[in-house]
Amino acid sequence: MRRGIIERYENNPILTPEDIPYPVATVHNAGVARHAGRYLMLFRSHLFNGRSILGLAESADGFRFTPRPEPFLAPAPGARAPCRRSRSRARNPAAGTVLHAPRR
Repeated sequence: MRRGIIERYENNPILTPEDIPYPVATVHNAGVARHAGRYLMLFRSHLFNGRSILGLAESADGFRFTPRPEPFLAPAPGARAPCRRSRSRARNPAAGTVLHAPRR
């Protein structure tokens, strides 16, 4: 039997909301890259209020990831989500998005 180029890992999901050390409703849209001998996963999550954040997790083997204790990128404190799509926002989906990286 011929194996495919890409195979689904039998122990998916690798990372779930329960694995994240801060409250999130979802974990999805992950991307993984190998850098300096370690695997870095950047993933998207939703807070329980619906706002999106990005998280970062690290792994030595690419299968067992440890998320960092705080989001990698989150809405700036006090930033308001737009209540409706404006005409300029429809042309540029990033318009009006305010993000910040928490200080370490």
